[in-house]
Order: sequence, then C-alpha cells, then structure tokens
Amino acid sequence: MIYIMTLSINKFMLYDVGNAKQPSILSQMIAEAHEIREKQNAHRAHIINNVAIKSQNQAEDSVHTFD
Repeated sequence: MIYIMTLSINKFMLYDVGNAKQPSILSQMIAEAHEIREKQNAHRAHIINNVAIKSQNQAEDSVHTFD
C-alpha cells in the first residue's frame, strides 16, 4: 500500500492508494507535516500579535490629552 498525506482544512489525511511505504518513511512524513503545521501556527500567531500591537498603538496615538 502507498499512503498519500494531504492537508485538508488543518487536518492531515492519509489515503491508502497502493503498496505500503516503509513505516520509517511514513513516520518521517508525519513528523515533517507536524513541523510544517507548527511553523504555520507560529507564523499565524506572530502576525496576530503584530496586528494587536499595531491596533493598540493606534488607539494610544488617537488619545489626546489637553492641559
């Protein structure tokens, strides 16, 4: 059996399409897929954090005090 791994709506799916790959190859593919997902999540969190900081800075800049 051959397994094909695809990413579908943030889920990695395995499909049996023929002769099996060696377990070590499949394990490596799964590990690489997890690493990709972790990097994507970290990047997404970084972007969200930057947007929040920018929004907070803009809100602070819009507050004017008059003495």
